[in-house]
Amino acid sequence: MGETTDEFKPEGEKAREVAEEAAYDRSELLSLLQQYYRGEMSQSATFLSRLDLTVDWAIAVVTAILALSFESRGSYLLLIGMVALSMFLLFDVRRYRMYDAYRARVRLIEENVLANAFDPEGAPLANWREEIANDLKNPRYKVSYLESLSRRLKRIYLPLLVLIGLA
Repeated sequence: MGETTDEFKPEGEKAREVAEEAAYDRSELLSLLQQYYRGEMSQSATFLSRLDLTVDWAIAVVTAILALSFESRGSYLLLIGMVALSMFLLFDVRRYRMYDAYRARVRLIEENVLANAFDPEGAPLANWREEIANDLKNPRYKVSYLESLSRRLKRIYLPLLVLIGLA
């Protein structure tokens, strides 16, 4: 039995350039882009639900701490609540940064591909394909730790901390 020449070799030159054809063929690119967009939307939705879950737990803990502290008149429970809320904030900041990275990629596709399909006056970012490729090759967070901390504090955790502080 002879060897077939169509055998796929993952370490070969052809395997490394498996999607090169899609870069130049319009229908291949749109098919690939559709699947990629779905995947990015799914990841973005997953991280958004994780953010919501963290916030839900933080609110539940604050509610329980307030109920227990009013029942027992112990102020040490409020301190425990503040520490627990701070830990939820730290988890939330990390998750928010991951969510924002996926959201930014999704937004890049929406602005440059989908919006252009509905109103073909030109993509806002001429090199959007290179931008996505660079982000996939060298992923990085889009917002700094301090910026995401301030966003999460301002929108969610500061009112909860103030509520515990006033109690």
